[in-house]
Amino acid sequence: MNPRGTRRTFVRVGILGIAGCAARMGDVDPRPRGGGLIRVMSLNLAHGRGRALVQTRARPADWYRRNLDAIASVIEREAPDVVALQEAELGSRWSGGFDHVEHVARECGLAVLATTAFVHVPGRYEYGTAIIGSAEVTASGGGAFAVHGRWRKGFTAASLRIDEIALDIVSLHLDHASAAIRSQQANEIVQALGARSGPLVVLGDFNDGWHANSPARQLTESLGLVANSPLARGPATFAFGRRLDWILASRDFDIVAHHVLVDDRLSDHRAVLADLRPARTR
Repeated sequence: MNPRGTRRTFVRVGILGIAGCAARMGDVDPRPRGGGLIRVMSLNLAHGRGRALVQTRARPADWYRRNLDAIASVIEREAPDVVALQEAELGSRWSGGFDHVEHVARECGLAVLATTAFVHVPGRYEYGTAIIGSAEVTASGGGAFAVHGRWRKGFTAASLRIDEIALDIVSLHLDHASAAIRSQQANEIVQALGARSGPLVVLGDFNDGWHANSPARQLTESLGLVANSPLARGPATFAFGRRLDWILASRDFDIVAHHVLVDDRLSDHRAVLADLRPARTR
C-alpha cells in the first residue's frame, strides 16, 4: 500500500508487552516521582499492531484495542508527564477504524495534547504523530515534511506548562529508508524551531543512530540540545541492536535518568524514558 499524505504547513510552537515489574536499561536508575522533575517518554505505536510482522494486514478492532491496552498499562505504570507517539492511528480503516491516540490516553488517564495526521486519505488512512500527557497546552502545531520518500513523515509540536515549568515538546518521525532524506527532514525541524527560545525537548523515532551525519547529532548541534550517552552502544530500541529512538533536551534541563523498557514488547520499538530536572533547581 502507498498512502498519499496531504501536505500541511509548519506551525511554530511556543514563541514559535505486558504491564508489570519490567526491566529497564540505562546508565542511570529511574527516580521516584516528585522533586520538581519532568518525566518524558517516547514510543512508536506501530499502528497498534504490537509486534506483528505484517503491518498492512487488517484485523478486528478489538485486536488493536488489546495491543493498545497493554501500551496504556505500561504508560500508567511509568507515570510520565508527557508521551510522544509515532505511527499513531487517528481513524484509519486498516487499523480498526478508531482513534488509537484517544484510546491510549483515556486508558492510561492522560489527555490528548496534540495530534498531526500527515498521512491523510479520506476513508482510508489517517495517522501521524501525537503528544499525550497531563500538562496544560498553550499552543500546538506540526505538519508533514516537505521532503519525503515513499511514506510521508512529519512531526507534532506543543508548548506546554507542567506545574510552573514552560517547555516546548516535539514528537517526530523521520524517514526509514534514506539518510539524505532524514538529514533534510531534520533541517526542516531546525528551520521550524530555530527562532524559538526556552526549554525544548525533541523526541521520537529518528530511524538512525548516532554518527557524524545522523539527524540526532544534527539537531543537537543546530538547536543546542543534548543527548544521554550518545556514543554508548546500547541499550537498543529496535531490532539488531539499533538505537533509533532518541530523547534530546535543551540545556535548560539536566537528564538525571534515562532508560529503555527492554521487557515491555509493545511494538517493534521499545519505549524510551528520561527524567529531566530544570537547570535552575541545581
